[in-house]
Amino acid sequence: MTRAVSWLVTRLGVVLVPAWIVAAVAAAHWLPGISEGHGTPLGGLVPASATALRVQEHEVRKFGNTLLTPVVVVQHRPTPFSHAQLQQAIVRAELIDRHRVNRFVPLAVAAPVVSPDRTTAVTYLYFPADISPGHQLRVAQRYARTLDPPGLRTGPLLARDEEYSQIQRSLPWVTLATVGLIAIVLLLTFRAIVPPLLVLGTAGIAYTIAVHVLAWLGAERHQQVPKEVEPILVALLLGLVTDYAIFFLAGTRRRLAAGDSRFAAVDDTARHNLPIIVTAGLIVALGSLSLVAGHLAVFRSFGPGMAITVVIALAVATTFIPGLLALLGPLVFWPSLNRVERGPRERFWRGLTARPVSALVALVLAAALVAGCAGLLQLRLGFTLVRGQPPGAEVKRAQEWAQQSFAAGVTQPTEVLIEGRNLRNVDALAAATRLQEAVARVPGVARVLGPLTRPRATRALFVSRDGTTIRFLVVLHEEALDGKAIATLRRLESRMPSLLRSSGLGGATAAYAGDTALAQETVDAVRADGVRVGIVVLLVNLVLLALFLRAIWAPLYLLAASVLALGAALGAMTWIMERVLHHDDVTYYVPFAASVLLLSLGSDYNVFVVGRIWQSARERPLREAIAETAPRTSSTITTAGVTLAGSFAMLALIPLRPMRELALAMAVGILLDTFVVRSLLVPSLLALFSPRRRDTLDE
Repeated sequence: MTRAVSWLVTRLGVVLVPAWIVAAVAAAHWLPGISEGHGTPLGGLVPASATALRVQEHEVRKFGNTLLTPVVVVQHRPTPFSHAQLQQAIVRAELIDRHRVNRFVPLAVAAPVVSPDRTTAVTYLYFPADISPGHQLRVAQRYARTLDPPGLRTGPLLARDEEYSQIQRSLPWVTLATVGLIAIVLLLTFRAIVPPLLVLGTAGIAYTIAVHVLAWLGAERHQQVPKEVEPILVALLLGLVTDYAIFFLAGTRRRLAAGDSRFAAVDDTARHNLPIIVTAGLIVALGSLSLVAGHLAVFRSFGPGMAITVVIALAVATTFIPGLLALLGPLVFWPSLNRVERGPRERFWRGLTARPVSALVALVLAAALVAGCAGLLQLRLGFTLVRGQPPGAEVKRAQEWAQQSFAAGVTQPTEVLIEGRNLRNVDALAAATRLQEAVARVPGVARVLGPLTRPRATRALFVSRDGTTIRFLVVLHEEALDGKAIATLRRLESRMPSLLRSSGLGGATAAYAGDTALAQETVDAVRADGVRVGIVVLLVNLVLLALFLRAIWAPLYLLAASVLALGAALGAMTWIMERVLHHDDVTYYVPFAASVLLLSLGSDYNVFVVGRIWQSARERPLREAIAETAPRTSSTITTAGVTLAGSFAMLALIPLRPMRELALAMAVGILLDTFVVRSLLVPSLLALFSPRRRDTLDE
C-alpha cells in the first residue's frame, strides 16, 4: 500500500499541485473566516454549568437584580476631586438611575463610589439583560468620556474584548516573523532558494484551507471558533508542515545527489517517509482531539480545531510536496545539490550504545529532567485576564488607578448569598450584621458591603422581598482573578460554617458568585480535566506507538521520556514566570494546553527517530541500527525541532501574558525534546533495553 501511494503522489504531481491551489482559492472565496465576534465576559473560559453562574441567576430571581457587573468606569487624578466634579458624577449617575438621559437609555443603574482621599471614583454600570456585550462597552465608553476628568473602563468584559484586539493586531507580525524564521533555517540547511518557497507555499495552502474549514464547521454547529486558537494554529501548522517537508527534502536531495532520477528519488523518499509522517501526524491529531474530554468550551473547540488543522496539514504536506518535488527535480536544490554533507559520527554513537555508557547517560539525563520538574511544586494557577494585558491597555490602567486608592478587588467584588427560612425576623437581620463584621476580619478581605453598611437601604438592597435571602459584597485585597484572591475565597468558604454558627445563623447556607468564584471553579475544573485528558492523551500515544513499532515495552519508556521532558519544560516555565518575573501565578489553561501539545509532539518525534531506527533494525541488530541511523537523522531532527520551537516562540510577540507563557513552555519543551530526549535519552534507552538476540525486535 505504501508503494502504491508513494507511486501515485509522485506521478500525479501535475494534478495534485494545481488541485490543492484551487482548493485553497475556493476555500478563501466561498467559506467564512474565523469570526471576530465577542462572547460573554469570560466566554468559553469558564464551565458553562458553573455554580457561581447559577448563584447569580438565583440572586436575580430573588432580588430582581444583581450587584455584580462586568463593566466598571474608574476616574482618577493626582489631587482630590473638587466638589463640583464629585457633584457632577453623582448627578450624572442619578439621572441615569431615573432614566432621564436619552443618550444612556441602555444603562439601568450607575453606582459611583468615591475613595476617602477623593482622588479616585469607581462607578459600577448595570445594564438590562437584553443589551449585547459590544453595546455595553460602547455605552460605557460614552459615559466615561462625559465625566470630568474622563474615566477609563475596566472589568472582564473589556479585558476579553482587548484580548481579541491584541491578537488581531499581533497576528500578522507573528505570521511574518514565523515565516522569516522558517525561511532562514531552510536557507541555511539546504543552501538553496526554492526549499523555503516550497515549504512556505505549502504551509500557506494548508493554513488557508484549515482556517476557513474551521470557520465553516463552527458556523454549521453554531459555535464560534475562539480567537485565541488562531495564533496557535499559525505556529503549529507552519511548524508541522516544515517538519514534514524537511524529511521529504532531505531524503530527495540525498538520492538525487547519488544519481537517482527525479521520479525514483521522490518515490523512494516517499515510500520510506510516508508511514512515519502519517503515524506522527495522526498522533498529534488524536492527541489534540483528546481535549474534548475536558469540560471547558474553549478546550472542547480547541481540540477538534487543532486536530482538523493537523489532518489538513498532513494531507497537503504528503501530497503537494512530493508532487512538486517530482515535477521540479534537481531544480529545487540548485545550486547546492552536490554539496558534501557532514559525515556521520558513528564512533560517538557506537560508544553511546554500549550498555554501561547508555545506562549512565540515561540515568544522568533522567535525573536532570526530574530535577527540572521541581519547579512544578511552585505552580499556582489563576486568571490573568486583566493582569496579563500590556501596560498601556485601558483595562489595566483603570485597574491600576482603582488600586491606588481602593483594594485591588474593588472593580470585581465577590458576592455572598446567605439563605435560610428564619431570616424574616429582626434578630436574624442583626445576626447578619454580626456575620458581616466577622467576614471582614477574614485575612485577604478588605471590605464587606451589607446590612451594616447602609442601614436605611437594608430592606431594598441587601434583603430579598420574601426575607429569606441576605446578600453581601466582599471586596478582596487582591485583583479578583489573581491566584491569591482565589486562595482568599477558599479560606472564606472553609470558615463560613463556623462564622454562620457564631453569628447566630447556624441554619443558613452560603453561596458565592462573581469572577473570583468563577475563577476558582474553573481552576478546579482544569485540574480535574488535566487528569482525565492526560490519561486519554497518554493512552492514545501509547496505542499508536505500540501499533507503529509493533512492540510493547519500547512505547512505555519512550512515553516516560516525553513525560519527563514535559514536566521539566513546565517546571522551567513556572520558575521563570514566578521566580524571575515575579508573577503571582500562571494562566490556568497554559499548562493544560502545553501538556497536550508537548506530549503529542514528543510522540511525533519519537516516531521520526525510532521509526528510522526500527526500519534499519530489520536488517541488523538494534544497537548497530542505532549507531548507523541516529547520526544520519540527528541533523534533520535538529532542524525540524528548532523550526517548530521557533514557530511557537513567535507567539511571544503577542503582548498578552497567556500567549507568552505558552510560547515559553512550548519552546523550552520542544528544545528539550530535540536536543536532550530524542538526540541522547531515547537512543540510550533503546540501546539499554535492546533485545539481546540479534534476529528479533519482538518485545
